[in-house]
Amino acid sequence: MRVSETAVVIPAHNEAARIAHAIWSVGIQPEMESDVRPAVIVVDNDSTDGTADRARTMAGWCKEQSFNLHVITEPEPGIAAACNAGFRYAVEELDARVIACIDADTTPWHLWFPSLFNRHARQDDLALLSGPVDMHFDGSVRMLDDILGHAAKGLGKAIKAARYRELGMLRFAPGHNMSTTAEAFTKVGGFTPDAKISDDVDYNLKIMREFGARALGFELNMRAWTSARRLRQLGYLRTALYYATDKVRP
Repeated sequence: MRVSETAVVIPAHNEAARIAHAIWSVGIQPEMESDVRPAVIVVDNDSTDGTADRARTMAGWCKEQSFNLHVITEPEPGIAAACNAGFRYAVEELDARVIACIDADTTPWHLWFPSLFNRHARQDDLALLSGPVDMHFDGSVRMLDDILGHAAKGLGKAIKAARYRELGMLRFAPGHNMSTTAEAFTKVGGFTPDAKISDDVDYNLKIMREFGARALGFELNMRAWTSARRLRQLGYLRTALYYATDKVRP
């Protein structure tokens, strides 16, 4: 598949303190070809802290880096609604064929974009892709967090595979580090705002049931780091329960 246009969606609710860094982390990704740079779509999801205004301050820097920044709003609260708005904008307004997604507190590795770009370009039947996700600790490294975080995620994938009888869940693509094709997104109807399970779990299941487990991929160099703030907020036990029960993302 020839990837003519790609986009990175960042759903953001009250992320004024973090959104500039998220945009910057995408903007410094190496350029693949003279005509291939990811467009960045920030979806301000009913924020009250000036997230959209803070994102727009990055417009000049983005222009210098030769990629386009789009800031849109989605008043309906919830990650699923924000992702739908961003992904649809990518498909309908930018004619994107591949759409990636990170959270506002996610930092992609410097080879993140080339890795996902090349994998989609060479694998036509790939509908959903992800890679390793590690925690960064917002200034306070705790080894136990890293160990327990990986253990909880690994156990959560195994539980998902058993619960839904889908071995593809062992390659589960979390919402803070995923890429999908416009064709797949459109065919499964996007994310489900009123789903009883987490938006990314629901989307993974829809992809597998439409295209099969082989349509999910895992790319080692599509690495990202995510904040430990939710672990701090929930604590170890509630975090483990979150990964095990697939409840709606906090």
